[in-house]
Amino acid sequence: MRSKRLAIGAGKTLAVAAIVVWSLFPIGFIVLSSFKPGREIFAVPPELFFEPTFEHYASLWQRWPAFFDGLVNSLIAPGQRRLQSWQVCSLVSPTHAIVASVSWKNR
Repeated sequence: MRSKRLAIGAGKTLAVAAIVVWSLFPIGFIVLSSFKPGREIFAVPPELFFEPTFEHYASLWQRWPAFFDGLVNSLIAPGQRRLQSWQVCSLVSPTHAIVASVSWKNR
């Protein structure tokens, strides 16, 4: 019985890991490609080992400097939302624990 539960747990863990890899691989590939020289971006087969360059980011900085302001804002806003959700949860959790401990069957 215990080995069956371990096998099910391992299967679930592998399934979640496969979904995470499936979801994050394209994002990682795009980020890695942003550090490749121009001709190597479209190389077939793609090169995994290359000498990184920042020429694309330097060009972006020169052509559109406001882009990085928006990028900073995109990092700050989710952080603020996360802090706000932690604040709300810290206020609600003790109340939820008290309400859950009360027996409502006898009332």
